[in-house]
Amino acid sequence: MRKNLNTHITLLFFFLGVFLLIGITLTTAHATTIEDQKPNFTIPSITGEEISLNKYGGKVVYLDIWASWCSACRHSLPWMSELQKKYGDQGFQVLAVNVDEDRESAEELLRSSNVDLLVGFDPKGVIPELFEASSMPSSYIIGRDGRILFSHSGINKDSMVEIEREIKKYLLQEDE
Repeated sequence: MRKNLNTHITLLFFFLGVFLLIGITLTTAHATTIEDQKPNFTIPSITGEEISLNKYGGKVVYLDIWASWCSACRHSLPWMSELQKKYGDQGFQVLAVNVDEDRESAEELLRSSNVDLLVGFDPKGVIPELFEASSMPSSYIIGRDGRILFSHSGINKDSMVEIEREIKKYLLQEDE
């Protein structure tokens, strides 16, 4: 009887250890976030040229994933255009990636908004998947070395202030 109890306790601790080890391994696997990555992609621009994220290596890039049906996205377009004008000569690039299935909707919105932005089209949603975007708009600040330094979902006046503060901070940093 005592031998059975010792066997059961030994098995209990063995399986507890196995489950603990599996849990630690899974937690470690999920600890790698998008911020640890250096993503790249190539998509067509509004003018038909190809846009590759790697082309902007050495610059701080503000990547914004948006759609024409998203009200907050539409309101942020002029702000992004202003960011480009304000910081473009300091090694900064705004890249607005539209995910509309109907490209004409995006083009019409851009014409009526009268904004000067580098716009890429991703109707298949490859970039939101690559960047693990969870809402519209989703934005990312990518450092001069290609790493994601900052991410944000949604946009409002307060977040615009926060994002611009982060952009300024990263523009002042040297490549590490």
